[in-house]
Amino acid sequence: MILTLMLVQISWSGYSQFAAVIIMSVISNLFAVLWSYQESIIKKINEDPMAAMNPRFSNCTVGEFKHLLGVKPLPQKDLKSIPLMTHLKSFKLPGSFDARTAWPQCSTVGRILDQGHCGSCWAFGAVESLSDPFCIHFGMITFISDQNGRDISSYVDIGEDYWLLANQWNKSWDGYFMIRRGTNECSIEDDVVAGLPSSKNTIREVASMDDAADVSV
Repeated sequence: MILTLMLVQISWSGYSQFAAVIIMSVISNLFAVLWSYQESIIKKINEDPMAAMNPRFSNCTVGEFKHLLGVKPLPQKDLKSIPLMTHLKSFKLPGSFDARTAWPQCSTVGRILDQGHCGSCWAFGAVESLSDPFCIHFGMITFISDQNGRDISSYVDIGEDYWLLANQWNKSWDGYFMIRRGTNECSIEDDVVAGLPSSKNTIREVASMDDAADVSV
């Protein structure tokens, strides 16, 4: 880091004094280096297909990026007791699928919120995995949190399979970004989870205080 030292003569109330003023002239150069570094990362990882840079993170260092990534892989032993639903390999999947159009009545699907500087992306995905299924299965619009959510849909663009992800850093990417599908880019296909909501402890209609329908069993 290069520092420029200047002596500035200051006159105040008839007195003259010299103050050492340190000018961080390298700041603008640092931003240029960060930008160039990020461009090199994009070029290295996304040679095919091409990707774009989002200006929101243009001045972030590697350490600042890592601060936003608070998720920790779940130990495999913790998954052994969780019941799984499987499908035959012959199960035919559609060529494309968009949860927003499949369930347009659910306004929680596809919501774009702002994670800000919080590194708890794991909490965002967990809460969204509750609010969306409740609407899809029970018709209940449930805003579990004002700062949660992630949705994934799949598409094909110019012959390239991709996931369309709803990001949690506000709408600066129009709310969504594409990532290549079927190649486990950034390990995104490693730990995809979903579940079916239970009606247990769910009050769908509020009647009177003495109504037994409001009691969960």
